[in-house]
Amino acid sequence: LAQAALGPQGELSWLQFELTLDFASRARMVVRARWLLLGLIAAYGCLSGLFYVAGGFRQVLFNNLWVPVAALALTAAYNALLHLNLDRMVGYRLFNLAQLLVDMVATTVIIHFSGGVLSWFWAVYLLITLEAAVLLDRQRDAWLVGGFGALLHGGLLTAEYYRIIPPVTMPFVDAGLQHTMTYEFLAWAWVGAM
Repeated sequence: LAQAALGPQGELSWLQFELTLDFASRARMVVRARWLLLGLIAAYGCLSGLFYVAGGFRQVLFNNLWVPVAALALTAAYNALLHLNLDRMVGYRLFNLAQLLVDMVATTVIIHFSGGVLSWFWAVYLLITLEAAVLLDRQRDAWLVGGFGALLHGGLLTAEYYRIIPPVTMPFVDAGLQHTMTYEFLAWAWVGAM
Protein backbone atom coordinates (compact mmCIF):
# COMPACT_ATOMS: atom_id res chain seq x y z
CA LEU A 1 0.00 0.00 0.00
CA ALA A 2 2.81 2.39 0.91
CA GLN A 3 4.65 1.61 -2.35
CA ALA A 4 1.54 2.45 -4.34
CA ALA A 5 1.40 5.83 -2.61
CA LEU A 6 5.03 6.81 -3.24
CA GLY A 7 5.59 10.08 -5.03
CA PRO A 8 7.86 10.68 -8.06
CA GLN A 9 11.02 10.88 -5.89
CA GLY A 10 10.05 7.82 -3.90
CA GLU A 11 8.48 9.93 -1.16
CA LEU A 12 5.15 9.07 0.30
CA SER A 13 2.36 11.23 -1.02
CA TRP A 14 -0.01 11.51 1.93
CA LEU A 15 -2.90 12.48 -0.29
CA GLN A 16 -2.42 9.34 -2.39
CA PHE A 17 -1.97 7.23 0.73
CA GLU A 18 -5.17 8.63 2.29
CA LEU A 19 -7.13 8.10 -0.94
CA THR A 20 -5.95 4.48 -1.12
CA LEU A 21 -6.93 3.92 2.49
CA ASP A 22 -10.17 5.76 1.88
CA PHE A 23 -11.23 3.33 -0.86
CA ALA A 24 -10.39 0.28 1.27
CA SER A 25 -12.24 1.69 4.26
CA ARG A 26 -15.22 2.64 2.07
CA ALA A 27 -15.34 -0.90 0.66
CA ARG A 28 -15.33 -2.42 4.15
CA MET A 29 -17.94 0.08 5.34
CA VAL A 30 -20.27 -0.81 2.46
CA VAL A 31 -19.88 -4.55 3.04
CA ARG A 32 -20.80 -4.00 6.70
CA ALA A 33 -23.71 -1.76 5.69
CA ARG A 34 -24.96 -4.51 3.37
CA TRP A 35 -24.93 -6.98 6.26
CA LEU A 36 -26.86 -4.48 8.35
CA LEU A 37 -29.42 -3.92 5.58
CA LEU A 38 -29.83 -7.67 5.00
CA GLY A 39 -30.28 -8.15 8.74
CA LEU A 40 -32.87 -5.39 8.93
CA ILE A 41 -34.84 -6.81 6.00
CA ALA A 42 -34.72 -10.31 7.52
CA ALA A 43 -35.76 -8.98 10.94
CA TYR A 44 -38.61 -7.02 9.38
CA GLY A 45 -39.70 -10.13 7.47
CA CYS A 46 -39.77 -12.19 10.66
CA LEU A 47 -41.62 -9.52 12.61
CA SER A 48 -44.21 -8.90 9.92
CA GLY A 49 -44.56 -12.67 9.46
CA LEU A 50 -45.60 -12.95 13.11
CA PHE A 51 -48.30 -10.34 12.54
CA TYR A 52 -49.51 -12.10 9.40
CA VAL A 53 -49.75 -15.42 11.22
CA ALA A 54 -51.48 -13.81 14.23
CA GLY A 55 -53.89 -12.00 11.89
CA GLY A 56 -54.96 -15.21 10.18
CA PHE A 57 -52.99 -14.63 6.97
CA ARG A 58 -50.74 -17.67 7.35
CA GLN A 59 -51.42 -18.94 3.80
CA VAL A 60 -50.57 -15.56 2.21
CA LEU A 61 -47.31 -15.53 4.14
CA PHE A 62 -46.25 -19.04 3.18
CA ASN A 63 -47.29 -18.69 -0.47
CA ASN A 64 -45.18 -15.55 -0.86
CA LEU A 65 -42.22 -16.39 1.36
CA TRP A 66 -39.88 -18.74 -0.44
CA VAL A 67 -38.88 -16.56 -3.43
CA PRO A 68 -37.91 -13.45 -1.38
CA VAL A 69 -36.01 -15.68 1.05
CA ALA A 70 -34.10 -17.17 -1.90
CA ALA A 71 -33.35 -13.67 -3.22
CA LEU A 72 -32.03 -12.58 0.19
CA ALA A 73 -29.96 -15.77 0.45
CA LEU A 74 -28.38 -15.10 -2.96
CA THR A 75 -27.58 -11.54 -1.93
CA ALA A 76 -26.12 -12.72 1.39
CA ALA A 77 -23.99 -15.36 -0.37
CA TYR A 78 -22.51 -12.79 -2.76
CA ASN A 79 -21.92 -10.39 0.13
CA ALA A 80 -20.11 -13.16 2.02
CA LEU A 81 -17.92 -13.78 -1.03
CA LEU A 82 -16.99 -10.09 -1.14
CA HIS A 83 -16.50 -9.88 2.62
CA LEU A 84 -14.16 -12.88 2.79
CA ASN A 85 -12.13 -11.96 -0.31
CA LEU A 86 -12.08 -8.18 -0.12
CA ASP A 87 -8.34 -7.95 0.56
CA ARG A 88 -7.41 -10.34 -2.28
CA MET A 89 -9.68 -9.00 -5.00
CA VAL A 90 -8.28 -7.36 -8.08
CA GLY A 91 -10.81 -5.37 -10.03
CA TYR A 92 -13.05 -4.92 -7.02
CA ARG A 93 -15.09 -2.37 -9.00
CA LEU A 94 -16.63 -5.07 -11.21
CA PHE A 95 -17.43 -7.35 -8.26
CA ASN A 96 -19.03 -4.47 -6.39
CA LEU A 97 -20.98 -3.33 -9.45
CA ALA A 98 -22.25 -6.90 -9.89
CA GLN A 99 -23.25 -6.99 -6.21
CA LEU A 100 -25.22 -3.76 -6.56
CA LEU A 101 -27.03 -5.10 -9.62
CA VAL A 102 -27.80 -8.36 -7.78
CA ASP A 103 -29.10 -6.22 -4.89
CA MET A 104 -31.41 -4.38 -7.32
CA VAL A 105 -32.79 -7.66 -8.69
CA ALA A 106 -33.32 -9.05 -5.17
CA THR A 107 -35.09 -5.82 -4.20
CA THR A 108 -37.37 -6.13 -7.23
CA VAL A 109 -38.27 -9.67 -6.20
CA ILE A 110 -39.04 -8.51 -2.65
CA ILE A 111 -41.13 -5.62 -4.01
CA HIS A 112 -43.16 -8.01 -6.17
CA PHE A 113 -43.85 -10.44 -3.33
CA SER A 114 -44.76 -7.66 -0.91
CA GLY A 115 -47.50 -6.06 -3.00
CA GLY A 116 -45.83 -4.74 -6.17
CA VAL A 117 -46.82 -1.12 -6.76
CA LEU A 118 -48.19 -1.03 -3.20
CA SER A 119 -44.93 -2.20 -1.59
CA TRP A 120 -42.92 0.29 0.42
CA PHE A 121 -39.71 -1.68 -0.18
CA TRP A 122 -39.01 0.61 -3.15
CA ALA A 123 -36.94 2.70 -0.73
CA VAL A 124 -34.27 -0.01 -0.82
CA TYR A 125 -33.58 1.05 -4.44
CA LEU A 126 -32.65 4.46 -3.05
CA LEU A 127 -30.32 2.93 -0.45
CA ILE A 128 -28.56 0.83 -3.10
CA THR A 129 -28.17 3.85 -5.38
CA LEU A 130 -26.71 5.88 -2.51
CA GLU A 131 -24.38 2.97 -1.77
CA ALA A 132 -23.23 3.05 -5.39
CA ALA A 133 -22.62 6.80 -5.20
CA VAL A 134 -20.49 6.37 -2.07
CA LEU A 135 -18.52 3.32 -3.11
CA LEU A 136 -18.04 3.51 -6.86
CA ASP A 137 -15.41 5.89 -8.15
CA ARG A 138 -16.94 6.24 -11.59
CA GLN A 139 -20.00 8.44 -11.61
CA ARG A 140 -21.46 6.61 -14.61
CA ASP A 141 -21.47 3.36 -12.60
CA ALA A 142 -23.68 4.97 -9.95
CA TRP A 143 -25.99 6.25 -12.70
CA LEU A 144 -26.04 2.75 -14.19
CA VAL A 145 -27.11 1.23 -10.85
CA GLY A 146 -29.84 3.84 -10.29
CA GLY A 147 -31.10 3.54 -13.87
CA PHE A 148 -31.12 -0.25 -13.63
CA GLY A 149 -33.31 -0.02 -10.52
CA ALA A 150 -35.71 2.37 -12.25
CA LEU A 151 -35.96 0.03 -15.27
CA LEU A 152 -36.50 -3.01 -13.06
CA HIS A 153 -39.24 -1.26 -11.10
CA GLY A 154 -40.94 0.01 -14.26
CA GLY A 155 -40.70 -3.44 -15.84
CA LEU A 156 -42.16 -5.09 -12.75
CA LEU A 157 -45.09 -2.67 -12.58
CA THR A 158 -45.77 -3.06 -16.30
CA ALA A 159 -45.64 -6.86 -16.08
CA GLU A 160 -48.01 -6.84 -13.10
CA TYR A 161 -50.39 -4.38 -14.74
CA TYR A 162 -50.68 -6.46 -17.91
CA ARG A 163 -50.75 -9.67 -15.83
CA ILE A 164 -47.62 -11.08 -17.44
CA ILE A 165 -46.62 -11.69 -13.82
CA PRO A 166 -49.66 -12.17 -11.62
CA PRO A 167 -49.77 -9.40 -9.01
CA VAL A 168 -49.50 -10.54 -5.42
CA THR A 169 -52.51 -9.61 -3.33
CA MET A 170 -51.55 -8.47 0.13
CA PRO A 171 -53.80 -7.95 3.12
CA PHE A 172 -54.34 -4.39 4.37
CA VAL A 173 -53.98 -2.79 0.91
CA ASP A 174 -56.34 -1.90 -1.94
CA ALA A 175 -55.51 -4.43 -4.66
CA GLY A 176 -57.43 -2.32 -7.19
CA LEU A 177 -54.53 0.13 -7.27
CA GLN A 178 -52.39 -2.56 -8.89
CA HIS A 179 -54.62 -2.25 -11.97
CA THR A 180 -54.89 1.55 -12.12
CA MET A 181 -52.54 2.86 -14.81
CA THR A 182 -52.38 6.39 -13.36
CA TYR A 183 -51.38 5.13 -9.92
CA GLU A 184 -48.84 2.72 -11.42
CA PHE A 185 -47.29 5.45 -13.55
CA LEU A 186 -47.12 7.93 -10.67
CA ALA A 187 -45.55 5.31 -8.39
CA TRP A 188 -42.97 4.39 -11.03
CA ALA A 189 -42.22 8.07 -11.76
CA TRP A 190 -41.61 8.72 -8.05
CA VAL A 191 -39.35 5.70 -7.60
CA GLY A 192 -37.51 6.44 -10.85
CA ALA A 193 -36.94 10.06 -9.82
CA MET A 194 -35.63 8.98 -6.43
